[in-house]
Amino acid sequence: MSVTTKQDINKRDVGNNYTPEGKFLSLDEIIDIYKKGCDDGYLNYINKMRKELTKNLTEAQRIAENFLSDVNSKNEICNNIFLRVIDINKFDLLYAIEPDIFYNPAKSKEYYEKGLDYEDENPTISISFLPYADNLNTNMLIADRFLYFYGGQKQFN
Repeated sequence: MSVTTKQDINKRDVGNNYTPEGKFLSLDEIIDIYKKGCDDGYLNYINKMRKELTKNLTEAQRIAENFLSDVNSKNEICNNIFLRVIDINKFDLLYAIEPDIFYNPAKSKEYYEKGLDYEDENPTISISFLPYADNLNTNMLIADRFLYFYGGQKQFN
């Protein structure tokens, strides 16, 4: 049976339970260090994801407002936009447009095509339309996770 000495451990540089100062770490110390590393890594990851989501959400809002300007450049056909976060990089935009345009394929075609153009230029978004109504059930849209709303002079909230 061989005996392992402190010098042998130094020579082999096991490192995980032995510090460079020559101090052995107890199992509790190793667990505490491991837990702190996990916690620090998790918090770092959460902060990075929060920053990324904020950046992407701001970009989606910019795209939504640009598209709104484009569709309203001739006539004001849309006042409300609903935004749903699919994941950190993907967003759905839902535009409430005038019913006479929504239900008329000849009138709505240019808006659908413009929406497809925006989707091609911005693969992080998907654009859809619904007919505007004064009694639009926003609770149903919220249930469908359209949690951000833009209407008239209001900003996304």
